[in-house]
Amino acid sequence: GHICIPLGVGIFALLTPVTVTRSLQDGLMLVVGAALVHLGFVSVLGRMPRWMGWVLLAAYGWFLYQGLLQ
Repeated sequence: GHICIPLGVGIFALLTPVTVTRSLQDGLMLVVGAALVHLGFVSVLGRMPRWMGWVLLAAYGWFLYQGLLQ
């Protein structure tokens, strides 16, 4: 089911320009940043430390908090 939404949005974007809001840009940057942090730790240490999991969870909480205020 998760493939249907990006596929639908992607096909729609081929036909019509899609405006990207600031909150979507922030969300994408958060996801890309978290993926890069995870990749870095797994590449170097072979795992992600528990403390970094807490940092990423706090970043996600901050993102949700900011999104609910706007």
